[in-house]
Amino acid sequence: MGTMAFGQTNVLSQNAVGYVKVTIDAGELALLRYDFEQIDGSASTLSNTIGDQVPSGSNAYMWDRAGKTWVLAAKGTRGWSPDAAIARGDAFFLQNAPGGAAADVYMLGEVPGANNNSDTTVIDGVEGDAIGFPYPAATALSAMDVAAQAASGANVYLWDAVNQAWSTPVSKGTRGWSSDP
Repeated sequence: MGTMAFGQTNVLSQNAVGYVKVTIDAGELALLRYDFEQIDGSASTLSNTIGDQVPSGSNAYMWDRAGKTWVLAAKGTRGWSPDAAIARGDAFFLQNAPGGAAADVYMLGEVPGANNNSDTTVIDGVEGDAIGFPYPAATALSAMDVAAQAASGANVYLWDAVNQAWSTPVSKGTRGWSSDP
């Protein structure tokens, strides 16, 4: 006869994990942003964020903030080339390979907050940049700090996924923004 003793320890976590699901039809572009921190603390890249969720022949277009241009990263049978870094809040296009099926892409990670020292994200010098709100939440343009800092005459371009084109820009005049998406 043996005696067994059990101890119970309550394990509480401050870390919240979340995900965003995007469905991309074959050959189409989706304008995305990565809203999370990697759970293991590593840098976010195409290989550990998108990985093999899209087939070979797919492309990612990463915004080069210094050069003010889109840089191609291609998905081949051996992965992404180059395996581009994805900064939280930076926008990028993901194009599903043409001729195949729609792809469900899940981007997941740790929700940014005070517990992982990412409750404040500052994106400097956004003039002419491709960015998004760097948290997994729907937010009106007027609630974003970047909108308050924008000068009169600034424009915000939104991607129309249905028409696969940029929509009419939202402009800031002397009385504020033309609309508040």
